[in-house]
Amino acid sequence: MEKARGIGMRKRNIVIVVLFMMGMILAAAAIFGTHEIGRQKSKQWNEQFSITGNQWNLIKNYQSQYMGDSSNIVGLFYHLPLGSEKMTYQIDSEAFVFEIDYEQGFAQVGIHNHNVSKEKNYSEKKDRKKGEQEAYQAMIYNSVIAFSLIDNLQGIRYRFKDHCFFITRERVMQSGQFVLPIQEEEGANALKKSILEQKSIKKLFTNLFEEE
Repeated sequence: MEKARGIGMRKRNIVIVVLFMMGMILAAAAIFGTHEIGRQKSKQWNEQFSITGNQWNLIKNYQSQYMGDSSNIVGLFYHLPLGSEKMTYQIDSEAFVFEIDYEQGFAQVGIHNHNVSKEKNYSEKKDRKKGEQEAYQAMIYNSVIAFSLIDNLQGIRYRFKDHCFFITRERVMQSGQFVLPIQEEEGANALKKSILEQKSIKKLFTNLFEEE
């Protein structure tokens, strides 16, 4: 009787150990799965800050007739390239101008945006020109998208620690480079292609922006 009871206890202990180990394995798998999903979502979100990865379905809902809806226009720029940067916003409701103040210099913002969105590190010392090019592309893209989605927006001022640039809806339309407004994903993709294939992005930038 005692022997049978001992065998039964050992079997029960084995079952408990097996169940415990299975629970540990399932818990580890769940943690790993959650971490992997989180990592993928984080990567996808970071790619939103690049021109190539910027998703139309995440920005099209910010379409509005009025720039005076501050939460809407701020939300739009938060979902565009350079949206990961530290910045403050102002609205000039009389001139219909949206102003963005960045904490860093022009090239530094471009470098940081590249490093966040593409997970490839640019160096501030070696890659200053690459950072500037990244910022040129992002500002052109952001401006055309913003003028397309916010009907009464007439100008955007980008203020950095070392530079200040101003662009107007009129200047974009007069350039003949882009057709406003962009209202569908196909148009947004054409805009990306046009910007990324420019032989001289700086020349296009200086045609569109005025340095103040």
